[in-house]
Amino acid sequence: MKMRMVFAAILLGGVAIGSQPEQGSTKITSDRLDFDYKRMVAAFSGNVVAVDPEVKITTDKLTVAFGDDQQVKLVTCNGNVKIWYQDKTASADRAVYQSRKGEVELLGNAKLTRAGDTVQGDRIVFNLHDETMICEPGFLIVTPGDKDDNGLKKRLAPSGGR
Repeated sequence: MKMRMVFAAILLGGVAIGSQPEQGSTKITSDRLDFDYKRMVAAFSGNVVAVDPEVKITTDKLTVAFGDDQQVKLVTCNGNVKIWYQDKTASADRAVYQSRKGEVELLGNAKLTRAGDTVQGDRIVFNLHDETMICEPGFLIVTPGDKDDNGLKKRLAPSGGR
């Protein structure tokens, strides 16, 4: 649920371009912004930084495609993708968010770290609707916790087990 809010906040929130965004809005800065009004596609390139109150994303290029209803339908990040949210960090060569499916896909050198544990693979897919994850090939590093913390189940639970 929290990951869904993260991506909804960054992808569905209002985009403020300039130095003073409205409170609660998303600010995306880049060396260049191209917008194709016919196709309804915004492309940010060069030193892209997307920040809102909940998340920060840096990448070389971020592209947002809007549907006929002006809602975000597809977001892609290409090159040096890094995502920070609370105690979670993700990185990959490429990231794709499909709003209709509710999926975030990290591709190439994909890595997700949470509460000291790390998942790595060529491809990591999060389904934001049912809070599941697929990692291919799967590689998990678990950092031992306290004896009373319910171990891996607590650390990997979407809400942090709290």
